[in-house]
Amino acid sequence: MFERFTDYSRRVMARANQEAQRLGDEYIGTEHVLVGLVMESSAIAGSVLAGHGLSVEAVRAAIGPFRRSEEGPDDAGAPARSSRAKQVIKYAIIESRGLNHNDVGTEHLLLG
Repeated sequence: MFERFTDYSRRVMARANQEAQRLGDEYIGTEHVLVGLVMESSAIAGSVLAGHGLSVEAVRAAIGPFRRSEEGPDDAGAPARSSRAKQVIKYAIIESRGLNHNDVGTEHLLLG
C-alpha cells in the first residue's frame, strides 16, 4: 500500500503508529497522522503546518479531548488504522494521481 509513498510520508505513518502506541490507543487515527505530519517538520506538510503555528504539543493538546478507541489491534499487536485514517490514505493517493505526481508526499497526506 505504501510503495508510492515518499520516505517522508512513510516516516509520517511510522510516527503516527508510534504516537498511537505512546498513547496506548488501539487504532491509528487521523489525529495520529496529524501529529506525524507536524513531527516531520522538514517535509512540505510539516513546514506548512509549522508556518501556521502548529507544534506537536499544540496538536496533542487540541486532540486530547477527542481521543477514543475505535478498532482493535491488527496482527502482532500493531494498531489498526481507523476508517477515517484509511480515507486519508485513499484521498492522498487520489490527490497525488490527480496532480499527475508519481509519489504520495506529505502534502498529499495533508490534503487527504
